[in-house]
Amino acid sequence: MASETTTSASGEEAAIDRACESDRLWFKHHPGHSHRVRQRVAGEFGPHEAEAGPGPLVVVTQVRPGLRLRTVATLLEMDVES
Repeated sequence: MASETTTSASGEEAAIDRACESDRLWFKHHPGHSHRVRQRVAGEFGPHEAEAGPGPLVVVTQVRPGLRLRTVATLLEMDVES
């Protein structure tokens, strides 16, 4: 049972590492920006969010180089009558 937990944790850590590296490189190439909105990386928020792609977005705020905050956001489309 412990190996399943270790495998899940290792997978989640790898996903977080991929997401963090992607964010680091993005901010490196966009030095004038302090925010980024992107799709989540598969497994970034644990096994219950293993699928990447459409769904909640991740808003990344760079507080300073090397210090970033990731926030999950869901966009809702509302049908508003004119």
